[in-house]
Amino acid sequence: MLGILGRAGLDPLILVSGRGFHLVWSVDRKSSAFRRLALAGRVPPPLEARYAAATSPGGVKMNPDLGRAWAGLGQVVEFLGHRVLAQSAEASAVPVQLTAIEVGPGPCGREIVSFDLSEYGDPLDRRHIRLPFSTYLKPRQLEWALGKPGVRRLLPIFEIPLFGMTARQAIAVAHNPGEALKLARHVQARIPDRSRPTEAILDDYEASELASFHNRFYSEPLETSPPITTFRIPDVPRCVNRLLEHPNDWLLRPAALQHIARVLTALDWSPRAIAALIYGCYARDCAWGDLWARLEPLNRAIFYTRLFTGMIATGVDKLVDMNCVSHREKGYCVNSGCYADLVPYRNRLLERRKAL
Repeated sequence: MLGILGRAGLDPLILVSGRGFHLVWSVDRKSSAFRRLALAGRVPPPLEARYAAATSPGGVKMNPDLGRAWAGLGQVVEFLGHRVLAQSAEASAVPVQLTAIEVGPGPCGREIVSFDLSEYGDPLDRRHIRLPFSTYLKPRQLEWALGKPGVRRLLPIFEIPLFGMTARQAIAVAHNPGEALKLARHVQARIPDRSRPTEAILDDYEASELASFHNRFYSEPLETSPPITTFRIPDVPRCVNRLLEHPNDWLLRPAALQHIARVLTALDWSPRAIAALIYGCYARDCAWGDLWARLEPLNRAIFYTRLFTGMIATGVDKLVDMNCVSHREKGYCVNSGCYADLVPYRNRLLERRKAL
């Protein structure tokens, strides 16, 4: 990733936390790059209304251009993710995934490298950035799984700049309050303005196959009124109908959404029809609690459908795990006595790809 950004002249601030690396830079709101991001971004009407009306839980009223630029940046970072997948396909022994998608066992167990795009499926008013040298407290949310002694063994963890260290060295410093304080005394952690290099990346994105797919994706109508109410689909394996019938919490998992996108694309569903189906599942009363007050269901359905159908359309999704054995190893085959076979769906996608 750093090599891809570096070729565009973009050197970000690199932060290390308990969740991995965060590559951080800013785009000036008065810059040409910001205007282009705002023009590229598409925000669904319910989310636009939320931004304008300050109906978020924090009561934040969002400038429409800021919301659209966030959406446009999501499309550009998705493009960078495609490049990362293409370059890591042969070089990495650990599978690289866009978001947290489970994998079956491999040479390194079930480890993955997550190039995490999930923040762009959320409203901007729900996102935040961790400050350098602040404490990382997420392990406290896992007391139910680790117990208090387990959490104490993990803490403290500080968010620190990488600053020329190896990953191993940075992890050691992040767990040592004295070393983190020493680092804070002589290291700047200012977020750099990288508006001009962002424009170079925008140039590459706009000339890409993925941008063409995005334009086609958003040019199609999206029928969401009234929401879809029939969720059993003929000609699909039972595992797909199972996900649709029990959306909470199956359809909050990226791997489940990827599975639906793959199978329905093989059956010639359009990406927008798939998004409308997923949104219909989100619109049902399935004990969501306050989830859709915090997030936005249509935006989420559109984002993940665009992500996974775009990977299919551009060939970045190699479909190697689209088979029943892999599906079972990932924990998504929940039907005993099922005689379906995912391979014909995979073959149909591959044949379509050859015909393009």
